[in-house]
Amino acid sequence: MTQRIVRYREGEPAMFAGTRTPVYHVVAAERAGATAAKLAELFPRLTVADLQAARAYAVQHPEELAQDLRNAREQSEQDDG
Repeated sequence: MTQRIVRYREGEPAMFAGTRTPVYHVVAAERAGATAAKLAELFPRLTVADLQAARAYAVQHPEELAQDLRNAREQSEQDDG
């Protein structure tokens, strides 16, 4: 199920193949309480199978996902200056 999830380059977050949508975006939105309808609105290119793959990835790779979230947070803080 997670074959749609790839890392294009070392150091980049896991993404859905054929997109530039990081898995951590979907997982973070879901953890923040986004409903299935809201996820579909936020990520219109993703399928129900993609959303299920994100959940599976979060369970199978918690350390990698946590690192991707930390990296994104640090990058955001640097961008904010």
